[in-house]
Amino acid sequence: MNQQTQTGQDVLFALKQALVHEEVNGSFEIGTLKANFYTDNSMKMKSLVDAELTEAIKAMRKLMNKRMAKITRMATLSPLSQVIDVKITLEERELYHSIHNSCNKFKDIVKQGEQNVKE
Repeated sequence: MNQQTQTGQDVLFALKQALVHEEVNGSFEIGTLKANFYTDNSMKMKSLVDAELTEAIKAMRKLMNKRMAKITRMATLSPLSQVIDVKITLEERELYHSIHNSCNKFKDIVKQGEQNVKE
């Protein structure tokens, strides 16, 4: 087996394994990924072709969408905790903060509107 084939199998295995963990964890618990999971696997995907590449892209998107939904739910409710911080990637951490900050701004606008009505 050559190095390119091994890398392709590695990335497909990593993506499928991460997807299984997300499904097992359910809707409210996020699995642990290395901080550079997406970057590393995207680089490895460059060695894939045809059906393997299509399969890897589908798996990456499905994983990303599942985790994005979980992060959105968590970030809406509370700031990033240490427990969650160690489980998410660098990109997901940025997403978490962005969603959390946007939700706080929205809540502040609504509260301000409520205050204006009371005055």
